[in-house]
Amino acid sequence: ESDSGEYLRAVLQRGGSSAAEYKRKSYALLDVSEGMSVLDVGCGVGVDLLPLLNLVGKSGMVIGLDQNPDLLEQARMSDVARDNANVLLFQGDAHHMTFPTESFDRVRADRTIQHCQNPVQVIREMWRVLRPNGVLTIVEPDWKGIVLYPASPQGADNDSTLARLFGWYERNLAHALIGRQLRSLLSQMGSLAWSVTGVEAVAFSFTDWHAADTILQVTNAARALALEDVAAAGAIDEWLSGLQRATADREFYAMIPLFYGYACKSTNIR
Repeated sequence: ESDSGEYLRAVLQRGGSSAAEYKRKSYALLDVSEGMSVLDVGCGVGVDLLPLLNLVGKSGMVIGLDQNPDLLEQARMSDVARDNANVLLFQGDAHHMTFPTESFDRVRADRTIQHCQNPVQVIREMWRVLRPNGVLTIVEPDWKGIVLYPASPQGADNDSTLARLFGWYERNLAHALIGRQLRSLLSQMGSLAWSVTGVEAVAFSFTDWHAADTILQVTNAARALALEDVAAAGAIDEWLSGLQRATADREFYAMIPLFYGYACKSTNIR
């Protein structure tokens, strides 16, 4: 779990300008003003707590929710959580939140829904705790839309290793193709639930393998795949080494599509 926490912190520290821009856009779509209350669903180790606190100010409130106690413990040990009474952290299941109805002005989930067994239920819960006219934002990848080069030890048109990895994601993530589903998921709330809904897709480019791997964690997934598929382990190791060489040789390229879903809760339903 400590590796997961370090990875989340590294997203901004080593992910480069594309990673920083992805975060900036997620905050901009949330449209936070001073004095608001914001719920971060799946807050993890709390990498978003400080940016959100800067937006709501001393008169606002930032609440983090996560089911993983180890990640939450890391969040509680952070300076932003220790030094600010208006930052609160709770352990809980996003499918069944214990917060009162209409508690928050803004609700966000950043790469969280892909891990949830029932995304529709989670979105219903986020809608429930959101105040009328409140804004919801969801940021998710779509694993089969990701581009990596080289995609196998052979390179060129051969993408056999990456294709194997996509299969691993589909087997091991609850919803590996969640990004393309965001519009449908928001619509399943019914036509009167939201006054505005939308989905934007943004492609972020990387020419450094380490920066891309910081966000995607491909190395960890590939090693897990190698344990499952012993026959492919050699090719997987060769591919990972090749990705590092490709960066040094200025051949590496990655494109990561991130989907931004946003919605404004209608004032017509209570």
